[in-house]
Amino acid sequence: MDSTTPNRVDAARRFAVDLADHAQDALVFLLVLALLGLAARALLDLSHLITTATLDVRASIAEVLYVLVIVELIEILIVYLREHRVAVDFMVEVAIVSVLREIVGHGVIDVHWAQLLATAALLLVLGALVRFGEFRAHHGFGTGRNDPGSPLEGPDRPSGSPG
Repeated sequence: MDSTTPNRVDAARRFAVDLADHAQDALVFLLVLALLGLAARALLDLSHLITTATLDVRASIAEVLYVLVIVELIEILIVYLREHRVAVDFMVEVAIVSVLREIVGHGVIDVHWAQLLATAALLLVLGALVRFGEFRAHHGFGTGRNDPGSPLEGPDRPSGSPG
C-alpha cells in the first residue's frame, strides 16, 4: 500500500457519508411537503366542519389539534434540516397535543376510567419533562422559539456539536 491509499479511502468515506446525508435531507424535505399537504387537507376538512348546519364542536376541536400536531412535526423536521438533530422537547410537546387530541376525539365521558387514569399519568410525566427537563440547555439548544440561541433562529451550531 502506498501513502495515497489512506487518503483515497478517506475521500471515498467522506463522499459516501455526504451522499447519505444529502439523501436523508431530501427524504426529510419530502416529509415536510407531505405534512404540508396533510395540513392543507386538514384545514379544508376543518372549514367543512365549521360551515355545516350542525356544528360538531368535538370534531372541530380534534381537527384543530390535528393541525397543531402537523405544525409541530413540520417544525421538528425544519430544525432537523438545519441542525441535523431533533429537539426532544418539541417531540414531547407533539406527544402531549396528540394525547389531548385523542381524548377530545373520543370524549372524556366515553373513556374507561383506567385508560383515563393512565392518560392523566402520561400527561403528568410529559408535562414534567417539558417543564423540568431542560433538554435544550443540556444539548446546546436555545431555551425557546424566540431565543437567539434557538435552532429556529439560524444555522449556527454550538461548538463541539456533532453533525
